[in-house]
Amino acid sequence: MNILFMCKRANNKEKIIRKINFNNNKIISLKIDEKTFSNKLVGYTIKMLLKWHFGTDKTYVVMSDEFESNIKAIKYIKSVLKNIIIVTDQNNLLKNDYIYINEYINEKELKRKDIKVLVIIDRISNIEKEKIKELIGKYKVVDIYSTRKNEYLDRFVDELNNNLGTTIQILDKIELKYYNILLVFSQEYINIKHNSSFVLDYNNSNLDVKSNTYLVYINNKEKIEMLLRKLDINSQNFKCTKLGKLCIHLKWNNA
Repeated sequence: MNILFMCKRANNKEKIIRKINFNNNKIISLKIDEKTFSNKLVGYTIKMLLKWHFGTDKTYVVMSDEFESNIKAIKYIKSVLKNIIIVTDQNNLLKNDYIYINEYINEKELKRKDIKVLVIIDRISNIEKEKIKELIGKYKVVDIYSTRKNEYLDRFVDELNNNLGTTIQILDKIELKYYNILLVFSQEYINIKHNSSFVLDYNNSNLDVKSNTYLVYINNKEKIEMLLRKLDINSQNFKCTKLGKLCIHLKWNNA
């Protein structure tokens, strides 16, 4: 089994490639930056090393969080290795959010009829629409704050209020103290902290601590961190659920 960890090179002193063997697995770390894509000599050397080590064998590619949506990095590695599986982050918060919301409600001894929810978005897609419809059937107040003006959002809220008799508001600014629960879909409005509110960021799968992939990561944490230390990689560069997904691919164990 082959594993390739990809992350950003912090400085010129860091080794671009490190290689170790573990339980008959070839494991390589590749540290690159934007210069890697433009330097033909470096790029060619990396290609030859990876092809020599991995050949046409199946390789699991684990990209650090900063690279996982980098199209240039993905195209680059696909041009080098043909038989790859890119290990993706498994985010089940849309399904599991009720677990953490209910824990908060029970801990604070809140009554659902008194709960006020604020949904924070950048856009209004079917994902946000379905979640908002789900929420208005459960809680007293559901309001929305959008980081961008959006006529589709205005239309959606007007239809809900007219058809269901709801009183959803689209806010110009966030009044944190007014809301018990803040549900964040936005990737722009981050680092929301308020001691009296429950905040759930749907972009952060590490919050899904009861998901299978997170629990598998916890069960294999020592082994994974030992491997990453040998490769001179910080485990915090990768989402826990992504590392857990790698463990599942490798059949290391189940939660």
